[in-house]
Amino acid sequence: MIETENQGCVVNLEYSFARMAVDKAKLCPVGATRSNPAPRVAIILELNGIVLGWAAKGYGGSIRKADGTDSAFQVKASEHAEKALLDNLADIDLAGATAYVTLEPCAKRRRGESCANLLITRKISVVHIANCDPNPDVGALAWKIFHRHNVTVRDFPGDLRNEARRDNSAFFSKFQCSTKMYDGGAFDYNSNGGIRLMGPPWA
Repeated sequence: MIETENQGCVVNLEYSFARMAVDKAKLCPVGATRSNPAPRVAIILELNGIVLGWAAKGYGGSIRKADGTDSAFQVKASEHAEKALLDNLADIDLAGATAYVTLEPCAKRRRGESCANLLITRKISVVHIANCDPNPDVGALAWKIFHRHNVTVRDFPGDLRNEARRDNSAFFSKFQCSTKMYDGGAFDYNSNGGIRLMGPPWA
């Protein structure tokens, strides 16, 4: 857990970054049809407590340039937020960075490399995830890929997990699954600082 002292108050940066990701996901447009709504997904990338950039699916994002200024970009509805952000940070060394994602990164794609593999390729060391993908065919696959490549996976705080799931209720309703609103993490195996040391309890 990253903490800093600020005017006598302890600020939990990890919570702040997760909060930012949930807020950015609210910018994502709702799917055009109720029968096939697109998920609301946002990602934050930070390194040493500094936000390198963010992206929201179907909306856009922003990156921090070397001179300290921000540069905005657009993200198409068909683009994945993770890939869009990584593409816009193509010239930046992301080794050791931490990602905060409101929905489990995709582990399979019909075309191109999965977002999970893209994060691994760019040497992201920690991935915080708000919710597991409700699709039973792919749910938790990203976690297994991260585990295989020694990438630490952590949960968002319980209140933010639940908020992110509510914001994605239309997408979650597409799938019949056993996930529900609760304080226990989808990825945390036990009380060890939010780090899962073993496989998913359903594996």
